[in-house]
Amino acid sequence: MLLDKPHASSLPCLAFVLFFLPSPILCQSSSGFSFLKISVDAKSEGLSGAYTAMSNNVTSLYWNPAGLAWVNKKEVLATHSEWLLGSRFDFLGVGIPLSKFKGSLGLGVSMLSQKEQEGRDEQGNKTGSFPANDGALTLALGRKISLSSQWGMGLKLIRSQIASDIGQGLALDLGVRHGHRFNRIPLTLGVSILNLGPGVTFIDEPTKLPLTLAAGLAIESWGAFALSADWRYRVDDQKVLWAAGTQYSLSPGFSLRTGYGITDKTGEDIVSGLGLGFGISLRGYQLDYAFTPMGDLGNAHKFSLGARF
Repeated sequence: MLLDKPHASSLPCLAFVLFFLPSPILCQSSSGFSFLKISVDAKSEGLSGAYTAMSNNVTSLYWNPAGLAWVNKKEVLATHSEWLLGSRFDFLGVGIPLSKFKGSLGLGVSMLSQKEQEGRDEQGNKTGSFPANDGALTLALGRKISLSSQWGMGLKLIRSQIASDIGQGLALDLGVRHGHRFNRIPLTLGVSILNLGPGVTFIDEPTKLPLTLAAGLAIESWGAFALSADWRYRVDDQKVLWAAGTQYSLSPGFSLRTGYGITDKTGEDIVSGLGLGFGISLRGYQLDYAFTPMGDLGNAHKFSLGARF
């Protein structure tokens, strides 16, 4: 695929590097808009993404909209990440409780920004630089069905730009959560369907969204420990992701986190991922940090700052 405008043409894989980043195998994904696979907060990143059942704040906009039902105060969360190959990922989310609705409303904006790219014409001559970025605006509702069960739904407006070419589309997120005690152990089960939509036509080519089925299990009140596990299936990529994470609270205001994830794609090697991080909470404010080594692609650092009032 060539970008046929003289100020933004490139090699066939360039659009994939910009458009599908940061897929572990950049030019072998069957779906596009891979920025939708980037977690929006540092806490979940430190747990290697084992967060479908554990999410119970404004981050539920990404993981499982049913978790928004537990937002009982106004919340704001901002995330910044120095991502791969010089790119940056940012997120801003707001949660607003709706007491009469027995739930809450969430609104979030995410953006993956690339460095200015060098453009070339069809003869390979330099034509200047051009921008490339991806973004999503999400509006979601979470509601309590009972004291132990919640459901949620989110609508997502997706936009991608390379030079003057723009692709836009809509996607739907659905989720449920259920809490249960098993031999006095408090368990939470979460299930979500993410990025359900018809896809987007971008540069005259139809592109599938990264449709994802997810299920998770969490134990959050086991002394100072919290444990979580996730199973995620990327439908069009035929890729299964397994993740497990743990959090240990050294004190009420300081926690350490670690997790490990494995991606198994049919017919390809297994790609694994380690997550490390910590969290500090004080007087309604929360600071989280996560570090993720990504091999030859570099290291990812993510910071989140949240407030409840």
